[in-house]
Amino acid sequence: MLITNNITGESPKVIHAPDVSAIWSDMCRRFFSAQHKPAKIDDRLKILTWNNLESSPLEQCLEVRSIPYEVLGKHLVTWNNLQKFHLNLECLHRNKNEYFMGLDAHDVLVIGEPAEVIEIFQEFDCDMVFNSETYFYPNLQIPYYQDNKRFQDTIASNKYRYLNSGAWIGKREFCLDFFNDCSKIRIWELFDCTSCLKLFNCDQSVVHSVFSKYHPSVVLDYDCKIFNNIALISAEEISYELMML
Repeated sequence: MLITNNITGESPKVIHAPDVSAIWSDMCRRFFSAQHKPAKIDDRLKILTWNNLESSPLEQCLEVRSIPYEVLGKHLVTWNNLQKFHLNLECLHRNKNEYFMGLDAHDVLVIGEPAEVIEIFQEFDCDMVFNSETYFYPNLQIPYYQDNKRFQDTIASNKYRYLNSGAWIGKREFCLDFFNDCSKIRIWELFDCTSCLKLFNCDQSVVHSVFSKYHPSVVLDYDCKIFNNIALISAEEISYELMML
């Protein structure tokens, strides 16, 4: 499947759809109805995801394309997104790959070549890249969030200018430092979360502040060269066609 972002003109390699949409459903239908050749992989890259439920669209996608990956958290009975940070660190310590890419399990498709993803990442000339989206979440009227939103507004004016923590790629040593910092933040100690209980399960809340600390060693994929987050976009903003992968 060839994807084109009609806003940036780029052809992203990973699609992330945090919201339920007709665009995502149609992409999945087309992708899984096609025949696929094995993808061009790069052994320097390890792909990881997080899932303690049944096989996800991402897992099925990687399997039909013969792309190796590792699922973290399968052993967990109760899931909380904040567990991602410790799981990431365990995986980073176990494996010595040069690059790691983390992708949410239930709303991501890898449509490009992993080997090409490495080449594009190297062109960023930084240590880590997160996917970007068109809106800031959670956009709560709390100084912690508004300060982070203002920071992201200040460093970019692109349509896709807000961090989303559901898809990223980075160098191993840097990722160790980044997620170690993330693992130390207790979001409920920064402000009163009792009126918004979902924040106790919001890894993105943590990543916002750690991103601001490490920028510009970590950046966002503003032009959707690797990642394209399709949440809340219109059908005119993206085009796609089937082709033999």
